[in-house]
Amino acid sequence: MQKRKIRFITILLLFLAFTLKTTYATKRTPMSCKAELKNIVNSNNSFALKLYTEISTKRKENVFISPFNVTQALALAFAGARGKTESEMLTALNFYLPQKNFHRDLSCLIRTLKKANRDSSTLRIATALWLQRNFEILKTYASLVENFYGNILFQVDFSSSPEKARETINKWVEKQTAGKIKELLTKGDVSYLTRLIITTAIYFRGLWKLKFDRNNTKEDKFFIAAEKTIRVPMMYQKNKFGYFENKKVQCLELPYSGDELSMIILLPRQINGILSIEKDLSLDSLNKWIVNIHKRKVKVYIPRFEMEERYELVPVLSDMGMITAFKKEANFSGITGKRDLYISNVIHQAFIKFDEEGTEATATTGVSFKVTSMVPGKIPVFKADHPFIFFILHRKTGAILFIGRIHSPL
Repeated sequence: MQKRKIRFITILLLFLAFTLKTTYATKRTPMSCKAELKNIVNSNNSFALKLYTEISTKRKENVFISPFNVTQALALAFAGARGKTESEMLTALNFYLPQKNFHRDLSCLIRTLKKANRDSSTLRIATALWLQRNFEILKTYASLVENFYGNILFQVDFSSSPEKARETINKWVEKQTAGKIKELLTKGDVSYLTRLIITTAIYFRGLWKLKFDRNNTKEDKFFIAAEKTIRVPMMYQKNKFGYFENKKVQCLELPYSGDELSMIILLPRQINGILSIEKDLSLDSLNKWIVNIHKRKVKVYIPRFEMEERYELVPVLSDMGMITAFKKEANFSGITGKRDLYISNVIHQAFIKFDEEGTEATATTGVSFKVTSMVPGKIPVFKADHPFIFFILHRKTGAILFIGRIHSPL
């Protein structure tokens, strides 16, 4: 073969869908896994805020990402990274060494999330490695993947039938996402130089613990700037929610049925206060706000919204310090034993629909390689009629699965 880089594609798919007819039950974190969760959750959440900050400072529009999705995708690339490539990924992604511990801990978090799956709910996580027939990867890499992510190796023929291989992988994705994602890989994403594609999916369905009555939804103003408004469908209910406030921000928790996941909304006090909140946003500040959340009766106004976002993350990750992985000098020799792979692209897509019944959210990531104080007695009003930040997180571990900013609900 000519001295050219083997094309290697890694695709990770995170699909999170909250629909109207299902709930999910609570199950305790396995005792053998609790000790490992702290490090991986801190890693995931630190990267979540870091990635959000990097993206949000470059754009004024809506933002929606799944940092957990990106972590899963890049973790399987990280497993093969060595030398400078590995050290840069450690810094940029907030991963940690030794590698074995990191993958053990991520596996622990995935298993913990799966514990929410019962007859009354659906929470599914799946991963597959699609290998070119007769393409050799190191036994150590294959063993690490199998030990921590399962027996997930499948053989296809990229060399002579790239289109057929693409269709096979897309059908797997469609099945794992209940038909929501039908064509993750488009024409041109797979070629005769492709040697490995990694796909992973998480699928969840649920609904609000306290639904909004559609009869209470009325058209109202939303300030996209201090003197500029649009008309949006504004949902309303008065109920007991987790709530915290200080002089700069109001913090509201909306639990999903089963109490496993919830949405946290950060609403600036000032109409144009979103930049100030984002400037103060850190793991410490977020944890302090969440710790101070207490249940109380709140009048809640939140707009229905729906958005779809797509990001090319190579420039973003490069700015975060992950540089060498995208050059031909990259070292992913932990996969093949050779320095013949580098990442050519990282694409992240995310979709969310938020209404009276619950939330529907999806996200996909593709990593492509080539050869306060309260006022007692007064019911607070939480009116999200100007830009705000929101998170979807796993309550027992605190892991952030999604993070977004609503600049305009429309």
